[in-house]
Amino acid sequence: MVSSDGVLLRLQDQLTPLYNAIFLSNGYNTCDPRLIELAREMGGSSMEMWVHSEYWAEANVMLYLRDRITEERLRRSLFT
Repeated sequence: MVSSDGVLLRLQDQLTPLYNAIFLSNGYNTCDPRLIELAREMGGSSMEMWVHSEYWAEANVMLYLRDRITEERLRRSLFT
């Protein structure tokens, strides 16, 4: 496994197009040994990485808004 986050991100950027091309050409078979090996190298499948980044982005947006919105009524409506 790659130790540095920057190195891992660059590796993911390089391997994701290859993963997606294989996935589309093999009939969406995630059990393909080539995809399993690529996912191991990348730290997850292309979809898993996308979902993780979406969750990370949403969580950070909420923290950002929490710190920026000072009016209590707006804060309450945002977080309910």
